[in-house]
Amino acid sequence: MEQLQAQAQVPVLQKDGIDLRGYHAAYLDFRNRGDWENATKSLETVLELEQAGQQEIANRQEASYELAWRNDMEATIQSLPDLMNPENLLTQETDRIISEHPYLFYIPQGFQKAVEIATLLLASGSDSELREENERLRAQIEEYQASSQPAQGGLARPPRGAPTRQEDMTPEEEERYLRELTRHEDALMGR
Repeated sequence: MEQLQAQAQVPVLQKDGIDLRGYHAAYLDFRNRGDWENATKSLETVLELEQAGQQEIANRQEASYELAWRNDMEATIQSLPDLMNPENLLTQETDRIISEHPYLFYIPQGFQKAVEIATLLLASGSDSELREENERLRAQIEEYQASSQPAQGGLARPPRGAPTRQEDMTPEEEERYLRELTRHEDALMGR
């Protein structure tokens, strides 16, 4: 971490004790005086220092990304110490996400986001397992309910003896009774 912090500091680029501004001023001075040979050498050094500066900026940027990543990783691991265990499912899922999505390295709090995504994926996996078990149990309950119904379907009624009077009958029982009487009489009369 200290090495990364040191890399993040901006060094002044120099050549032979003269910085970029000094060489640029010398280039302008040589050019104004018509000394094209020294103006060209100064301009080449300016370009060389600019290129080195751009490379240094890229290196510093990479170091700052890595420093931010490591700080984020340490903070996340402090809040979730189980991430230090390579056998932990969350650790394995986080590693898989990071290896499949390396751009997370360049996103602020990328490690924390990878852990959050891994947590969500693991939770959704257990949710689907619970959904499957729930569906299986529902099917089992429906099967039990279907097998406990009367053979001819419908709601079961407590057994009742043949009603003795029409006043004791329900409308359905009365209709059935009258139809049965009509059929019986029709059979006797030969209809």
